[in-house]
Amino acid sequence: MRVLEFNIAKGYYSFELGDLETGMHAHPAVEVIVAINGSFGLQTAETIHEDLSMAIIDDNTCHALHAGNAKVKLLMIERVDAQVYDFFEQCGIRLTQGVFTCKNIEKERYSWEAIINYLSNTSFKPNYDLRVMKCLALLDSGDLAYHSMLSILQDHVHLSESRLSHLFKENIGVSIKKYLVWSRLKLAIDAVLCHGDSLSSAAHRSGFFDQAHLSKAFKEMLGIHPSAAYNSRTLQG
Repeated sequence: MRVLEFNIAKGYYSFELGDLETGMHAHPAVEVIVAINGSFGLQTAETIHEDLSMAIIDDNTCHALHAGNAKVKLLMIERVDAQVYDFFEQCGIRLTQGVFTCKNIEKERYSWEAIINYLSNTSFKPNYDLRVMKCLALLDSGDLAYHSMLSILQDHVHLSESRLSHLFKENIGVSIKKYLVWSRLKLAIDAVLCHGDSLSSAAHRSGFFDQAHLSKAFKEMLGIHPSAAYNSRTLQG
């Protein structure tokens, strides 16, 4: 795997991978996939798409990627706002049941470069409730312990637990607890990529109980075991 960019502050993660096979998973980020060579398959809860050149999966949409005989570029971007979906519409890209697929990457309106250039040069300002934005900043800081997370967030935004939980899921699409796992997962990946940590060290650095806990979260949110993505033979900066 070649890491093109991993930017937590911007919520922008881009990779180049080969022989990728994932299980069903979902994460709070929009995913754009394009074949460099060969084609890939995409499975969702509703259907199976085959021989694809490109796909876009909306955030929190359960899916599996089958690219065992292809090389792909993969982009994940968080907190996509309405202007990005408007851009997709202008390009003739419409997500049906959370997914867009294409079998002809040569069409200019579907080009990877156009999407990458737009996403990388656009400042996203999602229309989230300001109290949710405060919560996201605290969760992404990596300083919150699981047992005290809700009470600390409540103190910062002055909401009851039930009201805060409802507002957060309404804005982000996942529960606060699930987002905390996602946030810790990003920190763990960053520890491996930027600090050279082992998976065990990265697990502890990012707030997981142990490597097994990290591996479980990785599999649930990214569809593969972390050792399959981050090992000495495949990881390239």
